Amino acid sequence: EFPAGGRGLSARLSVHRPALWAATLFRDALKRRGIEVEGEARARDARESEEREHVVPERAVELASLTGETLGSVVRRTNKESINLNAELILRTLGKEKGSTVPALDPKRARTRGDDEAGTTVVRQWLAEHGIPVDSLALHDGSGLSRLNLVTPEATVRLLAVMLQTSSAARFRDSLPVAGRDGTLKFRLRSTPGRVEAKTGTLTYVNSLSGYATAEDDEVLAFSIICNDETSAESSTPVIDAIAALLASYQEAGQ
Repeated sequence: EFPAGGRGLSARLSVHRPALWAATLFRDALKRRGIEVEGEARARDARESEEREHVVPERAVELASLTGETLGSVVRRTNKESINLNAELILRTLGKEKGSTVPALDPKRARTRGDDEAGTTVVRQWLAEHGIPVDSLALHDGSGLSRLNLVTPEATVRLLAVMLQTSSAARFRDSLPVAGRDGTLKFRLRSTPGRVEAKTGTLTYVNSLSGYATAEDDEVLAFSIICNDETSAESSTPVIDAIAALLASYQEAGQ
């Protein structure tokens, strides 16, 4: 879906076959530049047989290629600036690449589920394998925008703690906004610059911050603060930031 509008109004365009839509735009762009293109734009669904689609990728001629960013670079930009579209695409890519490793319990469901559902299944399995209870979680998308998502601060903190033990720990922490320096925390927690690395999360009536705070003794503390049903005229952000700053100033007694 793409936003559009004018004069204070807005509209949304739903693209039901994005691959075909992109191919059509590409063909039209070539024609506008005087490049002759024969035939019509077509898109092949990877879930359909080659015979039905009459398209065999192995017989196609590659005209050009582009090497994309590394996953680490994409994740860093996604978390720093909170790019929801990127998060959704990462989940779908995960489902497409790894979904076959976690088949649906119902074989019929496996044939019809989308990459997003396959992606959330992969995520749930990874969480369970790393000791994070999933029975109390409801995961429905990659960005967290769905009102059907349900997560707990405890599960989030357990995830943050597990991430510190993985080979991707440094890259993951580097992807988080840094208090007072960059991303969505550039203008927040300026009293503790560099000592809080955390991901913001905001919906109507919901405000959250989850990540790491480096205490005065350099101990790394994982935290998750989620405020639900926020209907007060005053934002909960100052309270959240005060808690995060308190963690960053924490020091063991006697030190």
